[in-house]
Amino acid sequence: MKYTILVVDDDRFVHMFIENAIETENHEYKIISAYNGQEGCDVAFSEELDLIIMDWEMPVMNGIEAMEILKGDPKTSDIPVIIITSSGNLQTAFDAGAIDFIRKPIDQIELLVRVKSTLSMFKLIRSIVKQTETLEQQSYELEQKNQDLKIEQEKIIKQAVILEKQSSELEQKNQILVKQTATLEQQSYELEQKNLVLKAEQEKSDALLQNILPAEIADQLKNKGTVEPKPYKTVSVLFTDFKGFTQISEKLSPQKIIIELGIFFAKFDEIIGDHFIEKIKTIGDSYMCVGGLPLRNKSNPIDTVLAALEMQDFTTKFNQEKIAKGEEPWNLRLGIHTGKVIAGVIGKKKFAYDIWGDTVNTASRMESAGEIGKVNISGETYKFIEPYFDCEYRGKIVAKHKGEIDMYFVHGLKPDFAESGSTIYPNQEFKSIMSEF
Repeated sequence: MKYTILVVDDDRFVHMFIENAIETENHEYKIISAYNGQEGCDVAFSEELDLIIMDWEMPVMNGIEAMEILKGDPKTSDIPVIIITSSGNLQTAFDAGAIDFIRKPIDQIELLVRVKSTLSMFKLIRSIVKQTETLEQQSYELEQKNQDLKIEQEKIIKQAVILEKQSSELEQKNQILVKQTATLEQQSYELEQKNLVLKAEQEKSDALLQNILPAEIADQLKNKGTVEPKPYKTVSVLFTDFKGFTQISEKLSPQKIIIELGIFFAKFDEIIGDHFIEKIKTIGDSYMCVGGLPLRNKSNPIDTVLAALEMQDFTTKFNQEKIAKGEEPWNLRLGIHTGKVIAGVIGKKKFAYDIWGDTVNTASRMESAGEIGKVNISGETYKFIEPYFDCEYRGKIVAKHKGEIDMYFVHGLKPDFAESGSTIYPNQEFKSIMSEF
């Protein structure tokens, strides 16, 4: 399905940023631009829109004034509005009718998540409302027919009393009643078919929930309404961070930073998806994921190290292109630790799947104690991966609030387990070993 989105902002660079960000979504969206509140209202009254992204502060008419006009007109009152603001009082925006907000400078990942979430939610709401209205109309019509049938039955009873001796005529009336019963059965069958359609729509809603949370967690939330925290004995937590991000930020425009950071995080998402690793969250320029949950597996330390090697390899190749252009490289540090955690869902409205425990803190220390371009792991992770990877013992390294910890650099797969000419991609023999985990 192709959605039509109206972007209302007096800053043309914001239009360009949003259009470039959304173009990464395989052309699911049609973008219409307006440059002040009045122009945005004019477009909204003339076009069929699925979403409005509107800046608060604009000449001629600001975003709050424009929303009051749109929400006051039945034709546009149901169009969801995401407000863009840098300092405005969000309560004012929500009182005016905004469904969500995006803070400036705009984060590409946040933009896409909020756009998808808003569109999916309103698509589901509209579908349910439409189905409900249809079902109510059908129920009303069926009730009217039942009333008619009841009246007809009362007539038959009265006629039966009066025409008690006229059996032939009574038989005719009985035949009429049989036909009406058959009609009612047919209508009941049709209503059952409509219920099947409604059930299919419910299944679509369930699928949407599973896109937001891991499948197992989504099922628990749907069936029980809550998700009990669950302990995991052995998982592998991976942290990344770009050293010198502040210096990079000073040399690049906000739009350029968001675009390039989005490239990294999108690639990291792809890599961990190939290795059965669950993304937990991003905080600024930091990326956190974990192997071994919500579905437990014994291979998670190996899976996580393979993913880490691919992340550093991608970063190295990306930086080679930037250096060739005379641009500042992105220096990636990466750390992994294996241990136990507690995992669960926090929040009541906007759910978030997260993990807690000392393992998380130690993994963070592995990243901060690492070096640019290398995969730094703890001694606990090393115990699981040592037979398959070429590792360099760094000694006992002091980690903040943790004391001395055995640390290792992972240089790649051992030659017996890697594809020819590679240190990060496993060969068929190694894949066979992994299938037995």
